[in-house]
Amino acid sequence: ASVLYGRLEPGGVVNFITEKPRAGRHAEAEADAGTLGTGRLAVDLGAPIGALATRLNASAQRTALREGVTGDAVFVAPAVRWARGRLLLDVDAEAEATEFTFDPGIAALGDGTDALDAVPDGRSFGEPDAPRRWRAGGLFINATHATRPGLALRGHASLSRSVLDRGLLALDSLTTRAAVGAPLVARTLRNERLAFTYLKGAAFADARARTGPVAHTLTVGAEAIRAWAQADGEAGLSVDGGTATFAALPPIALDAPTPTGVDRAADVPYLDASVRGLDAGAFVQDRATVVLGGVPVHAVGAVRLSHVRAQATIFALADTPDAPAGLSEREAVATAVTPSAGLVVEPVSGLALYLSSGASFNPVVNRVDRDGQPFLPTRGVQVEGGLKAEGAAAAASLASFWIQKDDALTAGPDGFFDQTGRQRSRGVEAEARAQVGGVTALASYAYTDAEVVEDDNVPPGTRLPFAPRHAASVWAEATRGPLALRGGLWAQSDRTGGLGSSVTLPADAVVDLGAGLALGRG
Repeated sequence: ASVLYGRLEPGGVVNFITEKPRAGRHAEAEADAGTLGTGRLAVDLGAPIGALATRLNASAQRTALREGVTGDAVFVAPAVRWARGRLLLDVDAEAEATEFTFDPGIAALGDGTDALDAVPDGRSFGEPDAPRRWRAGGLFINATHATRPGLALRGHASLSRSVLDRGLLALDSLTTRAAVGAPLVARTLRNERLAFTYLKGAAFADARARTGPVAHTLTVGAEAIRAWAQADGEAGLSVDGGTATFAALPPIALDAPTPTGVDRAADVPYLDASVRGLDAGAFVQDRATVVLGGVPVHAVGAVRLSHVRAQATIFALADTPDAPAGLSEREAVATAVTPSAGLVVEPVSGLALYLSSGASFNPVVNRVDRDGQPFLPTRGVQVEGGLKAEGAAAAASLASFWIQKDDALTAGPDGFFDQTGRQRSRGVEAEARAQVGGVTALASYAYTDAEVVEDDNVPPGTRLPFAPRHAASVWAEATRGPLALRGGLWAQSDRTGGLGSSVTLPADAVVDLGAGLALGRG
């Protein structure tokens, strides 16, 4: 991540890749069903068409966090591959549509923490008339040409667009109904539409060479991403003394919340924001391998130069944590060099010891301070070391990590963000997998100490929100012929409900049981 996506903050980068076409014909279907109406249907189809290899993955699913909090999603991803001689061309596309009921939760409301401790998990405070909808699509082209042995050229071009319609339902305070003394939850709602468009181009070259006993794989590349974003918002507003605030929805009962519906007749446009940006980068990486005393040693060194430029124009009628009311026009420019390095030693076959370190930076263009001024980019450093072992029927890994993020944003007393923070996460992760006969078992454990180190708004030592100190899981699956039985347990310790919040979310565990029957495969 520090090389190809060097401006991202370290830790937790996940890259999803469309499955490539494979030789021959195949057709697979999979169906799952669960409680609360959850279910998923997926198909994987492929066949050659002339000189082209094709593949189609598609799925439709419904998920439910609990009663009344559900979501539907449809995903389609076709892929085409063409190969001729040393040239390989992949054209992939994807489209996704998601809609779900948004529930803002009730982790923290004023000082009513005693009442909140008794709120059952199945209670929802959302509005079915304020769902969130996500639409996204993209076209991706990748070409690889092996010009001669030891040298390959790669190119990439892509265009993607996504649109998010979201109802920002906020739980503002906990009040008491005077007549009967039942607590009420005060709420506000604003609706925003966010549209993102990305145009990307990249070129890479891979070369293999030797310097004496050392084998090198050198990669150089450059990429540029042009991005456009537009945000529009509507909400009911209350004006007092020339200051506009978001109008309140009808309150909802804490003990028996019932949706009140949303009257959009009084909504007015309150936000018009546009952002234009260019993210350009160039990097070089060398992976060197040498055998010392019969022990393979691999070393990786890389450096990336990134330049990000963004212009933003925001007009808002009411204050939000992201921007003050009025007109904010700003330009953010950031240039950074982010190095990374790694070392892998294989003392015996199937065992690898490793150590790595990387730096990153991430420009902040979606928020401004209370004066409408842009923030500096956040910067991060990650150091990780551990081992990986793999045999014919078992594998295990152990890792220790340390991550630090500087210039983090935290909310000040007036609701706007301040850039004064340093946050740190360190811990240990372990994972094991084994397969005996038709039984596969997995187990994992993670200890994470995530806390604030320095900040003007949050005391040092405050735990970062939603980060349990202990998390563990076990999973097993047994297959016999076409029948499969599987089950697992995920558990985590307590965690805070917000940065500096007095509300602690309790420890919990989830049990998952299932069975599958393979009807056929071709």
